[in-house]
Amino acid sequence: MKTVMKNEYNLKDRDINETEVRVKMILVNDKKEVLLGYSANKYQFIGGHVEEKESLIETAQREILEETGISLELNQEMKPVAKYIGYWKDRPEKNKNKKTEIYYYMLNCNEKINYNKTNYTEEEKKGNFELRYIPLLNLENEIIQNYNKYSDAKGIGTEMLQIIKEIDIKNNIDKL
Repeated sequence: MKTVMKNEYNLKDRDINETEVRVKMILVNDKKEVLLGYSANKYQFIGGHVEEKESLIETAQREILEETGISLELNQEMKPVAKYIGYWKDRPEKNKNKKTEIYYYMLNCNEKINYNKTNYTEEEKKGNFELRYIPLLNLENEIIQNYNKYSDAKGIGTEMLQIIKEIDIKNNIDKL
């Protein structure tokens, strides 16, 4: 598993008040298109927070269902392709430092989106959450164009690009 780290404040684990764990899915169909969420002018991989007593795979299954309406039985032995670790100073407030661990999985998924089974959060609804298939060959450019247009999308866009490059998605897509 590849690891990407962001720690611009050089924080140590002893400086952290809170750790959040997330799972994100890179869902690719046979047309070599990546399914992304788009909300509040930001692209994002499908995924979200791990809930109490939930495994990473259970989180992946739940988040795929909630965001796409697709019900998948994922192999519990599935391993992440990458891990992103971010250290954040004074987040969410002054003197609170947060560590974020995001586990990325890559999966071939040709199932049809079922909007009748989605369950969006209030934040996703407020941001007009929608699903978009982006051709793999255009993926990086689409993310860059988006964050150049909407500067508040730069943080998550940069993270997505780091993961895409780290896992060499274009050359590893055929291994799915």
